[in-house]
Amino acid sequence: MNAGVLLRELWQSWRASLRRPGFVLLAGGTLALGVGASVAGFALLYSVMLKPLPYPDPSLLVQIGPSYAAGVSGDMSPVWYQHLGKPPGLASVGAAHGGRYVNVAGSGQPVMVAAQSVDRGFLATLGVTMALGRNFTRSEDSPHAPPAVILSHGFWLRQFGGSAAVIGRTLMVDGQPHAVVGVLPTSFRWPAQVDLLLPLQLAPHSTDPGTNLTIIGRLAPNTTLGTVSAQIQTRMQNYARASGDPRALRAHFVATALAANLDYGYRSLLWMVLACAGCVLLIAGGNVSNLMLLRAAAQGHPSSVRAALGAPGLRLVLPALAETLLVAMTGVALGLLVAAAGIHWLNSELMHQDWFGTVRHIGLNARLLAFALIAALLVAGLAALLRIWRVRASAAPQELMSGGRGGLSVSAGRLSRVLVIAQAALAASLVLIAALFAHSLLNLTRVDLGFDPTHVLTFAVAPPRRDYPNDAALSRLSSELLHRLREIPGVQRVALTSNPPIQSAMNLPILLPSGQEISAQYRFVSPDLFATLGIPLLRGRGISVDDRRGTAPVAVVSAAFQRRHLSGNALGQILTINLSEIGVPIEHLTVTGIAGDVRQFGPQQPAPAIVYVPIEQVPTALMAKLRQFVPLYFMLRVHGNPRSYESTMRAAVHEIAPGLALATMRPLGARVAAALAPTRLLMLLAAIVAALALGLASVGLYSVMAVATAARRREFGVRAAMGATPQGLMMAVLRTGLLQVCGGLVLGLGIAWAVSGVLRAYLFGLHVLDPLAVLTTCAMLLLAGSLACIGPALRAARTPPTVSLNESAG
Repeated sequence: MNAGVLLRELWQSWRASLRRPGFVLLAGGTLALGVGASVAGFALLYSVMLKPLPYPDPSLLVQIGPSYAAGVSGDMSPVWYQHLGKPPGLASVGAAHGGRYVNVAGSGQPVMVAAQSVDRGFLATLGVTMALGRNFTRSEDSPHAPPAVILSHGFWLRQFGGSAAVIGRTLMVDGQPHAVVGVLPTSFRWPAQVDLLLPLQLAPHSTDPGTNLTIIGRLAPNTTLGTVSAQIQTRMQNYARASGDPRALRAHFVATALAANLDYGYRSLLWMVLACAGCVLLIAGGNVSNLMLLRAAAQGHPSSVRAALGAPGLRLVLPALAETLLVAMTGVALGLLVAAAGIHWLNSELMHQDWFGTVRHIGLNARLLAFALIAALLVAGLAALLRIWRVRASAAPQELMSGGRGGLSVSAGRLSRVLVIAQAALAASLVLIAALFAHSLLNLTRVDLGFDPTHVLTFAVAPPRRDYPNDAALSRLSSELLHRLREIPGVQRVALTSNPPIQSAMNLPILLPSGQEISAQYRFVSPDLFATLGIPLLRGRGISVDDRRGTAPVAVVSAAFQRRHLSGNALGQILTINLSEIGVPIEHLTVTGIAGDVRQFGPQQPAPAIVYVPIEQVPTALMAKLRQFVPLYFMLRVHGNPRSYESTMRAAVHEIAPGLALATMRPLGARVAAALAPTRLLMLLAAIVAALALGLASVGLYSVMAVATAARRREFGVRAAMGATPQGLMMAVLRTGLLQVCGGLVLGLGIAWAVSGVLRAYLFGLHVLDPLAVLTTCAMLLLAGSLACIGPALRAARTPPTVSLNESAG
């Protein structure tokens, strides 16, 4: 066949398809749902995990620290960092300290913003090119140097309108003047989203053992991770043996890829999302394959006639190839629209939560377009192969003998049923996953958090050291704010704490009476905290107004602390806090009360061991350290909607401290909802995917049953003539369809069992084959299958006996 004939055949096939575009639109739309879902899933995976970090040669960036998990490094202490130096396998190293809130003035109204301390090697190691100005100098990164600050691009635009004259201006940060030396580029990304970078100013011979520094490095040319890790481990073990540092002796220090550290927390989740989207694509592929088989069956007689007249094989399959190409292009075009809608939803519901560190936005790009095209062509191509197999010239006699003019042949019918069972299996597994997530979320909402978040408003302040330099000034400010907030009409109780009761952490080493040292959650609180948050006092007494500086230090511990770490009667036992390495005197605390457990890390996690101490008894040196990390959180229990008190709260605070900014003002219930947000969104995402899968599987079953019923029309007429009732004919069709659904249901439950290891991490108090979830899945699959079969079943029931006579005569 020459090229002219080939093109003419293709053109005629396209014209015929476009004159009656129903099949192309149906098959293309089905394919589009699968392509769109898989492109959106891949877009999320690519943007968060596969896309290179926005820095020069990102593959050379590493994180250094004790091995935390496979391919992941933990944080280091200042003393470790200083002994690490710069191994020969690294071109440069840098450090970033945990973020904190600071008060900022000098750019309009005082604001409270997130800041992070970094050394001068941090930006240099990442290879950041400043939008304006420069990096910190060596002198600015030294202790007692004149303070400097680098602005994030967003803060620069918000507070200074993008003015280039900002370099050299003075910004008051926590009451101290800081010279603005640089502005970060828009491309700068780091897991902790910050507005300001401050110099780390690490002391030359720091003895701070706290592991709160993230250390990064850039590999030297022709150096491997293994080589650098060996150099780092050698250096750190030499230090550990010389110093006798027990933690360093136990640790194994490694260099791991920075990108792997940034996506470690959600790697399996993203792969699961992509796998679910891939299941939708497979179901869509099964549907398209079935539609192609049905299309071939509808055109079986003309193809058989052409084959009998001697048409070559290529000419027989050209119409199928042409139509397949139209289906693929339609699937790509409509699939990109579905993907764009999905990506828009992901950006609005997922990315703004700031869960994915360096990624703030997902967008379509050339890679995703190529992925969509390849996926559509692959699925449509495989479906086309089935259609070509169905219409090949050698099958013409079998077609006429086994399938007749209007139905599938025996072999093609079997294949269609297999495809329907496979679609039902994948749909069942996805519906089960969605049901499990929904049941898990329901369980989480029923968990007793240990406190009452209703009608509680929270906000934070970070008193600047310049205005509140010592304990007396901080105590006076706290007392005045608590007193003024209590006077607001509608406020029932007011308290303050170092940490809100959920999604917050602060650990300190605690020496038990047995001599064992543990790490426990540490909270300084005001006397009314337990009553304000509804935390029950189980034994002993709570924090009293009489627990002041100069009186015997006391502590209230949580029930979890007592269960895990104290034997016998906990009241009266002595806990010791020894932070002498960082200049904090040893403190001995007498346990005076046992408080109820609080699920500090959310309902998914067990309640941690917590030690509560009176804010007035926190040692001066320790409070000075803690103020570097945590602000003061105020908790107010009010009548009515907490949101309605926000402006009144701000005004009351500014009456006492006009230069003090407030941050994170929101109801405590909103914090609890934020703790459940990942599970809620995961459930919604799974429900959307399951609904798509169930709909596609139902359409596939309907198509097969409709064609099979039409092919058996004469049989039904004969059975009706022999006395079969309409109900019997209808049940015969329903039984055939539901048997396929049941087969798919069993396989789907098996698939869910096979991936139970992955699912278990996202379920709370559930087995993968949870009875309620399984029953829900069975009910939904059987309902969808019944609805898909009811139309063909009713048509079978209405078949008149005369059909057999008419078709026999024809």
